[in-house]
Amino acid sequence: MAAYDADRISKISQIMPQFSDVARPGDRVLMGLEGDPLFPYSSESRPGATIMDVQKSGDEYLIDLQMGDGSTKHVSSLTLSPTETWEFTEDAFRGVLDRQEPETQPSDYRGNDNSVESEISQLRAELDTERQTTRDFHNTFIATLHELASDVCKLASSNGGNAKFCKTFNQEYKRMMSSREENVGSEMSSDSDSMSSTSDFY
Repeated sequence: MAAYDADRISKISQIMPQFSDVARPGDRVLMGLEGDPLFPYSSESRPGATIMDVQKSGDEYLIDLQMGDGSTKHVSSLTLSPTETWEFTEDAFRGVLDRQEPETQPSDYRGNDNSVESEISQLRAELDTERQTTRDFHNTFIATLHELASDVCKLASSNGGNAKFCKTFNQEYKRMMSSREENVGSEMSSDSDSMSSTSDFY
């Protein structure tokens, strides 16, 4: 059965926990995952919803959704049902990215120079952690879009469609990944001690 196709399961099992992990009450979402071979909606009939609550139980996220018609839907990050998967709206995704940006809190430095230096070091470490979290999320999301775009291209080819955006996206993805590999190789050969910004793809 298509629902249990290994490739489909692999992709959804990566996407849904990642989306659920950064979801917050108030985020707007659209039901289904575009690119899913079992995507059940047309652009006109695709339901929208608002996240009301996010709970985590072990490795599972439990999401409460309020649908556009006022009804409530409960979905799990472990679902494979094409009608219970979801993705952020464009505006909501921008909000997710904003939340991932490093947040600095004002600090009241007191004491000698050593305590000030310790506070600064701690803040730097926290910022580095936040930056890495943002990079990881961006990289995962872009890689996921690449996988979905590849599926759309395959479906378009079999149905005689064009899918210009997906083809262009995949071409740019491959070009940037190739550029990243070349830059990383160049850094290693020159024994550089600094990390180039090109090591982060987003």
